[in-house]
Amino acid sequence: MPGVKSPETKQIPVREHLFTLPELSGESPKLIGIKCNKCGEVVFPRKTICPNCCSNDVKEMLIGPQGKLYSYTVIYQPAPIGYKGPVPYSIVKVEMPEGLRITGHATVNSPAELKIGMKMELIIDKMFSDTNGNDIIGFKFKPVK
Repeated sequence: MPGVKSPETKQIPVREHLFTLPELSGESPKLIGIKCNKCGEVVFPRKTICPNCCSNDVKEMLIGPQGKLYSYTVIYQPAPIGYKGPVPYSIVKVEMPEGLRITGHATVNSPAELKIGMKMELIIDKMFSDTNGNDIIGFKFKPVK
């Protein structure tokens, strides 16, 4: 049946240790980054060494779930080799309260639905299906209405 998933269908993160998956209803996902204990730099994605000062005195830090749209583009041409998502697609840069700008996909693909400065919310969503029919999931940003 179309739209009905097999019980064997899995949700597989596009990359491990990139984001949290909400365990409770009403809980928001977060991105997993680091904060350097030496210089205070906040970095995403998570690293073992601070790219600012090269210290390995870093701690994991959760980032999000909301920020403001800093910049965006809507891409209408076929995507680069390896990309398996829909076309057109939007790439956004979202300024997070933790002091960094995160680049990712948006849930909307129309310039009319995006406005610089608008609130954006982090969500976890299907990016594409693998050859076994599993959902490959990643983070996206959706406009907050």
